[in-house]
Amino acid sequence: LAQVKVCLLQQMAELREEGARERENLYEELDNSNELLSRTQKECAALDQQSQDLEEENKNLRRRLENATTQNTLLTKLDEERRSKVSEGIAAANVAKVAIRKDLMEKLQKEILVLVNQLRDKNDSIFCLTA
Repeated sequence: LAQVKVCLLQQMAELREEGARERENLYEELDNSNELLSRTQKECAALDQQSQDLEEENKNLRRRLENATTQNTLLTKLDEERRSKVSEGIAAANVAKVAIRKDLMEKLQKEILVLVNQLRDKNDSIFCLTA
């Protein structure tokens, strides 16, 4: 009976040691998980901020595109008026306007192309972030 008692005490001591090691391992895993979670949360917050920044920039680009499109529409109307005056025989007085309008329209078209490309790039970035 004494030997059984000694054997049981040894087994209990071993189980305690094993439990302590297991507990220590679990605490270490928990610490690692918490650290990973913290890093992940920080990365998510940074990505959220970047996404918000990109969305704001996207809004600004859309606004600029709308303004450029409006200006282009106005220039187109001005060009139609110029054609009307040319047909009435005022072509000589409008030669300077034609050159200026053409230059402005080319600049606006280039700006619109730039804005469209920027908008496309920003949309691609937002889709990548949300994917």
